[in-house]
Amino acid sequence: MSDYPASALRERITGTVRFRAIVDTVGRVSECIIVQSAGSPALDEATCRLVRERARFTPALNTRGKPVQGTYQNAVRWVIPSDVPRAGPNPGEAVMSMLVNEDGTMSDCRIEKSSEDMPGGVAGARQCGVRKMLPYRDQSGNPIKRRVVTTIRVDVVPVD
Repeated sequence: MSDYPASALRERITGTVRFRAIVDTVGRVSECIIVQSAGSPALDEATCRLVRERARFTPALNTRGKPVQGTYQNAVRWVIPSDVPRAGPNPGEAVMSMLVNEDGTMSDCRIEKSSEDMPGGVAGARQCGVRKMLPYRDQSGNPIKRRVVTTIRVDVVPVD
């Protein structure tokens, strides 16, 4: 599990990375090319780093039996073992907003700002269009549209 990129593990990202390795004349990987991304730069980079560090080959031979450069293609499937506990949240802040329409429906949910380590406030954005609220009202009691802005701040502090 120490090979799993910490950021991908923390965010529970999985996927398959397809790669092509250029193998030099001594059987070492001289270049790694991502053929199909897992959709995660962390998983893609870890795949190539590990292939370059660990893969060893018998070099390809030309018609005279001399070593030549060759290629090797394969895939790495990144799967988080079921016994890995979820990591706690990192300190950070996310600001989300949504419109509460005159009929109480929610729309235009968006993440206005998010710290790098925050998971993007996905839980807040998911509520858009799913729930209905009591509408906001003006002084006369008529329903009005309002933008609701929510800030989520995570602090991780030591305990005594």
